[in-house]
Amino acid sequence: MRRLIVGLAAMVILAGLGPAKGEVTLAWVWVGKPGSDTSPINVNSNGVIPIALFTTDDFDVSWVDVSTVEFAGASPDHFAFEDFDDDGDLDLIMHFRIEDTNLRDVYTNLINEDMSGSYRLTVDMALTGQASKDGDEFFDFSGEDTLELFATGKKLKGEVPVLLSPEEGAEMDNGRTDRQDDKVWDFDWTDVEGATRYHLYVKHEGAAFPVIDRQGLTASQYNDISTGSYISNTNRLDWRWKVRAYTSDGWSDWSEIRSFDVEPVNTD
Repeated sequence: MRRLIVGLAAMVILAGLGPAKGEVTLAWVWVGKPGSDTSPINVNSNGVIPIALFTTDDFDVSWVDVSTVEFAGASPDHFAFEDFDDDGDLDLIMHFRIEDTNLRDVYTNLINEDMSGSYRLTVDMALTGQASKDGDEFFDFSGEDTLELFATGKKLKGEVPVLLSPEEGAEMDNGRTDRQDDKVWDFDWTDVEGATRYHLYVKHEGAAFPVIDRQGLTASQYNDISTGSYISNTNRLDWRWKVRAYTSDGWSDWSEIRSFDVEPVNTD
């Protein structure tokens, strides 16, 4: 299977490629308006996302079965053929209703995993479909572009928790390599009026996954005891934590992000 090509670079790389049975044919895809270097999308918007699928020397958009096209879990709401890139060939311009896509879920997952504090996050999203040249057997095609997702308008409501402990730059407990001592971390934040639960998220700066991701905490504090556990000295610096609250209005925005370190192993 050939590698998917992102963005404008695909125009050159596509030269010489054509439909091949059993393989995914590369397609040149552009998300957003002409002339834009980025594709910022408000996941709370009721608008549409324009996506251009381009005709090239080896791929003609007239071959596309639009009913098979999918982007972010959605099918096109409407489409038209026009010369999007002013090269004399017709391109396929499709519009996807944002509310029909899964981009809000994608954005929520990115926010949950991100510890940078940014609310504009990027993600590569693919457009897929099937096409048939001159009535031949259908083949799969795919192309992707990088999107910038953000959320405004339907802002998550509720008071945001204020982090109390550990303070910024604090040094937290560690265990021992002989596993004869527990690693104990205590987190504390302010109560939020009407909150029925809290979500605590703790992650090392260089890690792919969090060590604490608890969404059902009913108290505004959490005592994490890891029996016989320890953090290696190579990973003891640059930890991050944040909290949000759930009320009748839904999840609040995340709190500020604080950092802490862990004391050297075998300190106790």
